Amino acid sequence: MKKVLLLVVLLTGMVLVQGCEEENISIYEAPTPVLGSHHNTNNSQQKKFEGFRGIKWGTNIQDVNVPNMVLIKTSKDTLTTEYIRNESGLSVGAAKVSRLTYSFYKNKFCHAMIGTEGYENFHSLKLAVFAQYGEGYQSNRYIERWYWFENHTDGKVIMMLEYNEIRKIAIFNVFFQPICKQREKDAKNIAANSGGDF
Repeated sequence: MKKVLLLVVLLTGMVLVQGCEEENISIYEAPTPVLGSHHNTNNSQQKKFEGFRGIKWGTNIQDVNVPNMVLIKTSKDTLTTEYIRNESGLSVGAAKVSRLTYSFYKNKFCHAMIGTEGYENFHSLKLAVFAQYGEGYQSNRYIERWYWFENHTDGKVIMMLEYNEIRKIAIFNVFFQPICKQREKDAKNIAANSGGDF
């Protein structure tokens, strides 16, 4: 049983880092938490999420007026575009942000990711996130990964904070659930209609 559990933990960790390069973390490699899960968090106070760093969820990319945003990736397969905020000196609390990306599905804002490098910056990011949103749900106390599910975030946002000890990077993902659910539904429809491709 312990071997099976260890294998599951290792495979879960591998999914997060699969394909990620230290300087090129992307939404396409970051796992989307299971939408619709109802885990309790350690903080019962719900937070309202209108958006992320001044951009409202669902905003069309053409209406975004954030300085220093640069297109870094376009996926025709997933209809997702990813932008990086190319600005030095970004921080969350005492954590120095090494990467800040915004993702848009069908040109609508649906995901944001904050990346940091090194354990010290991860620890500072973790303290800032916990101060704002509570401790979150940690499925394994030996793995530095926490989730904030929709029962904690007014039903619209799911968040995940994780530290990868091998690569020494932390990732804080924020997913806007209505658009992410639509993206998953569209992907299933495309897959279901691909029978004639074989």
